[in-house]
Amino acid sequence: MSEDSAVKSVVVIHPYVDLDACACVAFAGVDVERVQFLPSHITERPPELATARFLDHPLGIKGTKEDGGLVHAACLLMPEVADLVNSPLLREIDFQDTYGWSFPRYNLATLITALRAEFKSQGVEGEELDRAILRCMVPIIRGLARLERQRRTKQVTLIKIGVWPFALRVDSENLDPHLSAQVISDQEGKESRPVGVLYQEGYNLGIARFAPFTEPDFRPLAPHLPGWFIHSSGFLACWGSNKAPRSEPPPTGTPQNWVELLQLVQKVLSHPVTSAESDRSTT
Repeated sequence: MSEDSAVKSVVVIHPYVDLDACACVAFAGVDVERVQFLPSHITERPPELATARFLDHPLGIKGTKEDGGLVHAACLLMPEVADLVNSPLLREIDFQDTYGWSFPRYNLATLITALRAEFKSQGVEGEELDRAILRCMVPIIRGLARLERQRRTKQVTLIKIGVWPFALRVDSENLDPHLSAQVISDQEGKESRPVGVLYQEGYNLGIARFAPFTEPDFRPLAPHLPGWFIHSSGFLACWGSNKAPRSEPPPTGTPQNWVELLQLVQKVLSHPVTSAESDRSTT
C-alpha cells in the first residue's frame, strides 16, 4: 500500500464515540486501528490528515440539516448505506443521534444473531465461531451488569431546575452520564429520577437531558450563550463536552461555572417552552 493510499484509508471521527460514529466506521469498512480521533470543535484539518476521510465530524460528513436546524445522523449520507435506506438499522441510528434517544429495535439476542452472521461470512465456523461471539458479547453483558450495580450504589447530588430534577456533576471522575440516571429520594422521602445532568469538568461546562425524557428544551438558551453548542433537538447546551473538550474558559459574558449556568437556566426556563412550541418558532 502506498503512503497516499494509506492516508486515504484513515477515518477520522470525534472522540467519546457514540452510535453514529461507530456506525460510520462500520460502514466505511476501515480497520479500527486506523481510526483517528479529533474533537468536533476543531475547525481546520491537521496537515497530516488533509486527505483522510472525516465522518460524523463537522470537517467532513456530519449529517443533513432540516430547515428548522435539526441535524440527522452522519452515516445516512454515506454511499455505502444506499441499499439500507429506511431500514430499521438506519432508523435506529438516526433517531438516537438526532433526538438523543430511540425506541430500541434490536435486543441483545439479535446482536448475537448479527455477530454470528458477520463471523460466518468471514468463514468462521464451529467452536471458533462460538468463541468469537463470546469475545464480543461477554464484555457487553459484563458492562451492562456493571452499570446496573453502579446505578444502585452511586451517590448523586440532586438539584431542581423548575419542576425538573437534575444530577450535578462537578470535577468528578464519573464520566458516564448514565450513572446519574437512577432513582433518588429527596428530602421528603419521595423518589425522583434525574431528567438530566448539569456538569463542570475542567473547562467543560454544560447541561444535558437524558433519554427518554423530552423536556426541558435547551434551545431557548441559545441567545444567552453565544459561541456555545446547542444541540439542534434541544437536549444539550454546552461549552465543551466529551466529544469536543475545551482547553479554554467559556466566552466572556457567558457562564463561567456551574453556579452561573444554573442561575441562567433557572431564569430562562422559569416559563418552560415545550419542544413543539420551539419547533414552531423556528419554522
